[in-house]
Amino acid sequence: MLQSITIPQSLRRICRDILAANVSGKSGVVVGLISTLPHEGVSTISIGLARILAESSRVLLIDASAGRPISDLLGVESHILKAEDLAQLQLANLRDWLVPCPEPNLDLLSIDADQAAATIWDKRWSELKLTMLQHYQVIIVDLGSLQTQLSPFWSACIDQTYVVVDMSSTRVETLQEARKELDILQMPVAGAILNRRPYAVPAFLSNGRS
Repeated sequence: MLQSITIPQSLRRICRDILAANVSGKSGVVVGLISTLPHEGVSTISIGLARILAESSRVLLIDASAGRPISDLLGVESHILKAEDLAQLQLANLRDWLVPCPEPNLDLLSIDADQAAATIWDKRWSELKLTMLQHYQVIIVDLGSLQTQLSPFWSACIDQTYVVVDMSSTRVETLQEARKELDILQMPVAGAILNRRPYAVPAFLSNGRS
């Protein structure tokens, strides 16, 4: 059964920023969502963001996290793309791994997060990305948290990274360390999505905007 996901109004501004980057002849944009710690709402925000973007664009939501499967949250079939499947996959048959979501213009691709560090992803991601962007204007990737192993290949394929933060439990100092780690991984932060926000957005996350 499809679960009700609350969509913060602030996500619509981020959607405008994402869509603005997907202009001037670009074939599409890949957006990664990540948190500093588990259970900060990355999957819920990924779903909300994908739903809003699907109102005007064709969207693919990729579940690459080690948390609760997005397929469970959406109430759809669980069909996980594993490393051995990718090694044999003919890209023309990629649609066999795509699960339609209840909303129009939105599909789900689930990959095995435990195998995301396998070398096959490095070898095949560029062609996989090219194939997906032939069919989708926006790709949203749920990366989970920095507490799990983050494959280096994501830095080469994600155009924008947003940090999802539960402001009721995550300290500013933790965010600063996360920002440094993402910079080292060559995944510059485009912005932050704040849950349960009790204070102003730190300047190092918002480039001076509150």
